[in-house]
Amino acid sequence: MDYTVNFYSTEDASIIRTANMHLVNGQEVILLAPNIDGYKFKEWIINGVSYSNASKATIYLIYSNVVQGTMIASYPYTSPGYISVYYDVDPNCIAEGSMITLADGTQKAVEELTGNEMLLVWNFKTGTLDVAPILFIDSDPVAMYSVINLYFSDGTQVKVISEHGFWDYNLNKYVYLDKDAAQYIGHWFNKLSTDEYGNSVSEKVQLVNVVIQDEYTTAWSPVTYGHYCYYVNGMLSMPGGIEGMFNIFEVDAETMKYDEAQMQADIAQYGLFTYEEFAELFPISEEVFEAFNGQYLKVAMGKGLIDAEGLQTLIERYAEFLSAIG
Repeated sequence: MDYTVNFYSTEDASIIRTANMHLVNGQEVILLAPNIDGYKFKEWIINGVSYSNASKATIYLIYSNVVQGTMIASYPYTSPGYISVYYDVDPNCIAEGSMITLADGTQKAVEELTGNEMLLVWNFKTGTLDVAPILFIDSDPVAMYSVINLYFSDGTQVKVISEHGFWDYNLNKYVYLDKDAAQYIGHWFNKLSTDEYGNSVSEKVQLVNVVIQDEYTTAWSPVTYGHYCYYVNGMLSMPGGIEGMFNIFEVDAETMKYDEAQMQADIAQYGLFTYEEFAELFPISEEVFEAFNGQYLKVAMGKGLIDAEGLQTLIERYAEFLSAIG
């Protein structure tokens, strides 16, 4: 008989894949956890017992049916039970060994950051380099990840897991480079360099190749106060997984500064959140509101860059970090 097996996301319990299986009563079946783009396998739950370290589950089918998308089977019991397969959302990070530029221009491997450092950032309000503290560093343990290796024209390489944002001169905004990054080959991106006088300057480097391969590594994602961005292997970058929190205002392509006239027009059209107004919708501290430029999120929502559900998802995802701010 043909049955449907659903695979679920741990983030919101949504079905992320449906598979059809042909099962026969009394037949031993080995179920394999499939690879799903954007997700990493977490666990099988069989008769209420978690098998988090198993990439496959063997069951002996006594009888079966489909109840709320979950296959009824036995493992290894003689009475029917439930099998569910859960996946975590893939981390949106950079890999171990990526070098982060500190406020003084030196670099430190991302896995060596303590969280107390000041990082070099780009300030779109002033159109200049600036420094900012680290809000938090998200991380995931050593595992096999699908790593997106980005190669640039000056020899720079960046290892991305799932997605990571980079400033694209061709589009005059941050773009997420992910499993489809090859579509951006030929685009020019922002790279921090040093001029003949020892000053830090921006230059353009071209994305020339993308190679995706499985690697054992760890995943890391710093976020900076008020800016989010930082420089990884010299490339101006934006953490993954926060789409809608940036690219809110138009940027002058020559100065890499917000277009002030257009910014004021956007604010006049959509307004700004006060903390009190925002907190009625999303109960966060005022410190978190300030750290994430909460006032501008009314413009982002007005433009359709993010909605209330998307904001709530981000708040829940990073709740453990946000609770430590302030």
